Amino acid sequence: MDSFFERLARRVIVLILFFFFTIITLGIYPVYFIITRIEDTIKIQTEILKELRQMNGKETDSFEYDGGTATFLKK
Repeated sequence: MDSFFERLARRVIVLILFFFFTIITLGIYPVYFIITRIEDTIKIQTEILKELRQMNGKETDSFEYDGGTATFLKK
């Protein structure tokens, strides 16, 4: 039979592992969802810009802005 202190030590280790995995889970998932949401937003904005440029009859897929030049590949 296990002694009281062995059971206590096991429970403390399990509690520490629980907190460790909780911190990892709560730290990774929000970052993952933020990154994937940003990627999807950029993809949608690029498609909207391409459609607007086609509707306005623009042949080039680049334009000037404050930070430099934005270029989009034609498909």
